Amino acid sequence: MKASKLLLAILGSMFFLSSIAYAQEKGKLVLDLSVSVHDTILKPGTYVVEWSVKDSSAEVRFVQGNKTIATVHGTVISCHSANKNNGYETMAQSGGGYLLTAYSPENMKYMISLDNEGAAK
Repeated sequence: MKASKLLLAILGSMFFLSSIAYAQEKGKLVLDLSVSVHDTILKPGTYVVEWSVKDSSAEVRFVQGNKTIATVHGTVISCHSANKNNGYETMAQSGGGYLLTAYSPENMKYMISLDNEGAAK
């Protein structure tokens, strides 16, 4: 009897810890210009951004309607205070256009630096 209670307590603890280590979040991104994410162009408009975090790694999906437009890996970077709004950072590309380099979700104390070298699988 004691062994089954101990096993149940261990399994419950493992489930709780795994839910903390792998969090799924959702936010909004409003683009006023076209940007590249990996090899995909996101046109101006509103997107739902969904991300899953494990440790400091993130997998980020940009969704419009029911369609995933792009998926990319990222790195979670801590901030000193919570972001007041959803935001993003871009970098001008040498051939023209802009590359989406980071997403800052509203009310979170972190930003996600996007890895544009390779798409998430």
